[in-house]
Amino acid sequence: MIFETIPFSTMTQQFSTSISINSPLFKCSFIFLIQFVIFTYIHIFSYLCVLFNYFLFIDLSISTVIVSFSRFIKFQTNLRQLSNYCRNERFFTSFLKIIILTSINFSTN
Repeated sequence: MIFETIPFSTMTQQFSTSISINSPLFKCSFIFLIQFVIFTYIHIFSYLCVLFNYFLFIDLSISTVIVSFSRFIKFQTNLRQLSNYCRNERFFTSFLKIIILTSINFSTN
């Protein structure tokens, strides 16, 4: 069997061209790295939100259960009650409750 030898200079030249900035491999790996970093930060941020805002999630789950038991109330009446309740709550919690109530009301009607 005859083995073909490749000179070292040719190997380094091929390697350097495959890692150049304009190569598709570099672009693909760079895009993957950026996506990985972004998604990692998003996951870390969401875990921190869960740790520091667990009262919000408990409050939302309780309100979801209450709303699911009050299906007989019409949509406008429910929103009026919710707006009265939300005056005493933080804005973000109120906004999320309105979204949950709206989705439950549309799904039950």
